[in-house]
Amino acid sequence: DEETLFVSKPAGVLVHPVKGTPNSEVTLCDAVLKHYGVDGVSSIGEYPSIVHRLDKGTSGVMCLAKTDTAHAMLVSSFFRRETKKTYHA
Repeated sequence: DEETLFVSKPAGVLVHPVKGTPNSEVTLCDAVLKHYGVDGVSSIGEYPSIVHRLDKGTSGVMCLAKTDTAHAMLVSSFFRRETKKTYHA
């Protein structure tokens, strides 16, 4: 929709760069910025659009924010544990 983006992150993909990440390794954050541009996503936080993370080896649905309002609401929802998360082994 206009404020949020839900993507299926495959295992093996970093959500955002971490110390020691080679510059050639593309992250989910890089891909979102390339597609939507810096003005097309929330600028809150260190990594544009990123509300939460999944480990590199974990696949799953990621919710990303296109607007600062959506970012604040999603972060609050995760913080208050209102967002239901299900993990499968």
